[in-house]
Amino acid sequence: MKKLIASVLTAGATLAAFGQGEILLDNFTSALIPIHLADGVTTAIGNQYKAEVFKSDSTGAFVALVGSATFDPALTGARAGRFNGGKAVVPGVAPNTAATLVVRVWDSTSGDTYDTASVKGKSAPFQSLNLGGIDPSSGNPLTPPKLVGLASFNLAGVPEPSTIALGALGAAALVLRRRK
Repeated sequence: MKKLIASVLTAGATLAAFGQGEILLDNFTSALIPIHLADGVTTAIGNQYKAEVFKSDSTGAFVALVGSATFDPALTGARAGRFNGGKAVVPGVAPNTAATLVVRVWDSTSGDTYDTASVKGKSAPFQSLNLGGIDPSSGNPLTPPKLVGLASFNLAGVPEPSTIALGALGAAALVLRRRK
């Protein structure tokens, strides 16, 4: 009986793995979708820029990490500002259906993670094309799409808490001085 239960659980896990949709974690499409720095013109070039792709809900709240990617420092000119992370599974989304995604990018020289980085930015939520994987009805492979729905966005410098505190103290001093 234990062997039968183990076999059923193994088969279920295998089928669940085939039931996930796949996407290519890159912004290499026919349309130009570079990631820009704070000036809105200069593209993010260099392998210090990291990207993460998240499955999200329609409000942009993160539901699950899909995967991560790095920028190619060799790309310049019109192809600059592009990242590539290979193929990844979008959790909880079946093949041949779309997913809502969000991309966030940061400069790893300003922080090891997105949360600690002072230079970072994220995309608006966007709808992917139908995901790839194995078509459950035919058993044939479906080609994973690229991040076609992604729009360009800018990275911005976020002030450190000590900078914000110093600015608040200065503003308070000005208000107190004006009152006297």
